[in-house]
Amino acid sequence: MKQVRSRAIIISGNKILLVKRTINERIYWACPGGQIEKGESEEQALIREVKEETGLDIKAGDLLTNLPCQKPGLEGQMEYFYLADIIGGKLGTGTGPELTPNSKYPGKYEFKWYDLADLSKLNLQPLEIKKLILAKYKKLFFK
Repeated sequence: MKQVRSRAIIISGNKILLVKRTINERIYWACPGGQIEKGESEEQALIREVKEETGLDIKAGDLLTNLPCQKPGLEGQMEYFYLADIIGGKLGTGTGPELTPNSKYPGKYEFKWYDLADLSKLNLQPLEIKKLILAKYKKLFFK
């Protein structure tokens, strides 16, 4: 069975919550989320993964899109991108394995709010989601 992933697009005001990934010399940004576990729905996985990674409680909103994963080693996985709203918790209190020193996850994970106006300058992966977010929010935040 192929793995499936669920990711959150969390926008508050004119900012978007992203994870800055640094692996060796490579730096890119991604939407928080991760693998759907057996027995979970896409929305349940989204809520769990965001809580583990960020410490935030979210409510899953509309599905924006689903795309095949482009990340090396994960090709063929499907990724589901949901709009999500924060309903509680505190950013920076996540306890997921990617935040644990000496974990199997290489590099650094940094969760930060970025201005939507700066999104076009970031190496947000996958590129298709970056284009969709820019198209969806262009009229609201860009002049």
